Amino acid sequence: MNAAGGFAHVYPCDRSDLAAIAAMAEKVQADLGPGDILVNNAGRSIRRSLALSYDRLHDYQRTMQLNYFAPLQLMLKLLSGMRERKFGHVINVSSAGVQTRVPRFGAFIASKTALDTLCDAWQAETHADDLRFTTVHMVLVRTSMISATTIHERFPALTPEDAADRLCRAMIHRPRRVSPPFGQLAAFADAVSPQLMDRVRSRGFQLFDESSAAKGEKGENAEPDKPITTQGKVFAEVTRGVHW
Repeated sequence: MNAAGGFAHVYPCDRSDLAAIAAMAEKVQADLGPGDILVNNAGRSIRRSLALSYDRLHDYQRTMQLNYFAPLQLMLKLLSGMRERKFGHVINVSSAGVQTRVPRFGAFIASKTALDTLCDAWQAETHADDLRFTTVHMVLVRTSMISATTIHERFPALTPEDAADRLCRAMIHRPRRVSPPFGQLAAFADAVSPQLMDRVRSRGFQLFDESSAAKGEKGENAEPDKPITTQGKVFAEVTRGVHW
């Protein structure tokens, strides 16, 4: 970055601590002034079915804390400065799973949906201030966050560089939505016929098994995840980018 003429200022923060987020946001503005672009990217994903979640309320609390309350606190501290200056851009890295409502990811997509819906409401309030919200329904990206579910190693996925390129294009063009084709199709089909999409999602749920991580198996006691069947591979390719 320095070689290209840019500068990076790093402000570490514990996103599970709302007071720490507020303090960090205030220091950033005191040091650098109001922000131009905020990218809410950091988050937590959990792949675990309802059957394995009856005693795991904390899964839902953790995802809401990191994926919803943390960016909410950050925006509450930064948006007033953007509105006063009459310019700002917030990019929320959401998930194609929000559009497809994939099974086993209920905790994750519920938290992402909360952030998406909030910013849709805020967009109407801030449009006249030239503040823009972009929701990026990101497809599966090959990072360490998906490594606990080994079947995802055989799913179509973006590289981190490809994902970063999508965010850069969003910064330049400021679209309201960046969504994969299958995500758009699924959202439209859900609006027209939820029962049809229920059957599609049910089929995906049956084709892919629980991961050893979801079952709480670790180390030598963990059984290898079952391989993907031919049907599963075809299904994953047709719904390319969706994290089943």
